Amino acid sequence: MSVQKSKSTTSSPGPDSETAIEAMIHFVTAMLFLFAGLFALVWNSARLADGQFSDPRVVGGLHFITLGWLSLSVFGALRVFTGVALGTQGYNKKLVPWIRSIWSLGAVLFPVGLILQKPFLIMTGAPLIGVALILFTIHIVPALLMSERSGFTKWFLLIGIVSLWGTWLLGLTAALMRAGIFITPPEGYFFAHILLAVFGWIGSCVLGVGSHLIPMFALSKVTRQWPIKAALALWAFIPLCAILGAFYSEPFLTIGWSIAGAGSLLWMIQVAHYFKGRLRKEAEPGLMLAGGSTILLGLSWFYIFFQEASISFVGLLIIGWLTLFTLGIYHRVIPFLAWYARFARNIGKGVVPKVQDLIDWKLGMMTMGFSLAGAIIWSIGLFTHLSLLTYAGSVSILIAALISLGQLRTLIGKKEKNHVSADKRTDNVELKTSH
Repeated sequence: MSVQKSKSTTSSPGPDSETAIEAMIHFVTAMLFLFAGLFALVWNSARLADGQFSDPRVVGGLHFITLGWLSLSVFGALRVFTGVALGTQGYNKKLVPWIRSIWSLGAVLFPVGLILQKPFLIMTGAPLIGVALILFTIHIVPALLMSERSGFTKWFLLIGIVSLWGTWLLGLTAALMRAGIFITPPEGYFFAHILLAVFGWIGSCVLGVGSHLIPMFALSKVTRQWPIKAALALWAFIPLCAILGAFYSEPFLTIGWSIAGAGSLLWMIQVAHYFKGRLRKEAEPGLMLAGGSTILLGLSWFYIFFQEASISFVGLLIIGWLTLFTLGIYHRVIPFLAWYARFARNIGKGVVPKVQDLIDWKLGMMTMGFSLAGAIIWSIGLFTHLSLLTYAGSVSILIAALISLGQLRTLIGKKEKNHVSADKRTDNVELKTSH
């Protein structure tokens, strides 16, 4: 089946082998943080159900997910898409391993310091993350500014970079407090920090990268773009409202969270358009996870109407929307990178498998089922304060992550099934960007 190109659809060359391998190192490192964070969720199930969100063990475990799993996943995605989606590489590729190493070290020391309540580890990890952030900014911002394309990916990522700096600065304030250094934080720093981290940093990257990847992997027809355009116009004000809201809670935090809610609705509408216009109709685990997590984004806003459910709201955003969306993208990106590194050079020289031939469909569907069910059960446990449900949900998501390791067999090479016919082993994978 061929896809007719339009003015809004362009083809891009795939990543080189070095880029693909470097990105996969990011993803594997991020997976290690995911497991650490999920084990922390299991360990802290009773505390979460009791609403002990500020407990150092809870905060530390959550930072394994936000600083480690989600942020390193974004870095890995950008390692690929600065060239593919933006048409230009970063400032200096030699900075990439240093960014990953320094950030990873900081993302270990800082949460461990919170969990063990060791000021030295806290005040070592936080500055290390700042150093990595400086290097990351030096590397990625020139690529964004010099990009040959001005699509959604570019502008959402710029919003994300600004938000990441605001997140770190407010987080440093919290780190000083946790380390026992007397400091008076801005009155609205806590909710401003969450707004910047969840929507400004990770959320922006999900919309920027997701608006490229979902239509590409779903082979979506050219569809309406007004929801994502409107979301971008709103999203640009999130960093400003959050930063001002840290010092003046009203009206800026109210405006910022309202913008995030309206932008979330627009993103859900855009994802619905992508899925409605998809040409790849089969049940694909990665796409179903991305779609299901977007539904959980909408469900999370239901909790905002209950004042006592703010923890449920934030928890479902991080675990239900961001984590599961990222896990869904992994089910598409990692097999593609493995396929590209192993087979792209053989196109035209013989039989080449399709990307989906490298994917274990059963494992993918099991990951999807355990992930979505776990996130829903977990959030209900937070809402109802039932530790049994938070424990069961945490374990379910952890099982899903463990099952997903089966997909990583593509990293070490997986022999294709002999029964795959030649006509199904021809590849017509073409990177497409929809802007």
